[in-house]
Amino acid sequence: MIDPPECSEEVRIVLAEIMTIVTHSTPWECIRPYIDDLVNICRALCMDPAGQVIIEGCQAMDGLAAIAGDQLMHFCVDMGRALFTPFSHRHAKVRMAGLKALYNVMTCGMWKTSADLMAAMIG
Repeated sequence: MIDPPECSEEVRIVLAEIMTIVTHSTPWECIRPYIDDLVNICRALCMDPAGQVIIEGCQAMDGLAAIAGDQLMHFCVDMGRALFTPFSHRHAKVRMAGLKALYNVMTCGMWKTSADLMAAMIG
C-alpha cells in the first residue's frame, strides 16, 4: 500500500489499536458474522507503510487467528501473504511482530494451506 486513504499516521495507529482491542477481547461467537471484514482490515493494517501501524496490525491479526483457530482455514494464505510487508521492514521490532503473528496464522490453517503459505514465503 503506497498511499493509504487516511493520510494521518496517528489516526491509523488509533484505528489499529481499536482493532487489536476488538480481536483480543471479543468472543468468537460475536465476531463470526464479520470475519471477512475483520480479516480484510487486519490485512490492510499489516500492509501499511508506517511501522507502528504494522506492529498493531500484526497484534490484531495474531489475536484474530488465536481466537478463531481453524475457523480461518480459508483465510490462512491471504493472512500470511499480508505478513510479507512486516517481514521486509527495516526495523527489527516490526519484523518480530510479523513473526509472532505468523505462528497463530500458520496454525489456523490446515496442513495443506499452511504448506501453500510456506511455499509462497520460500518463493
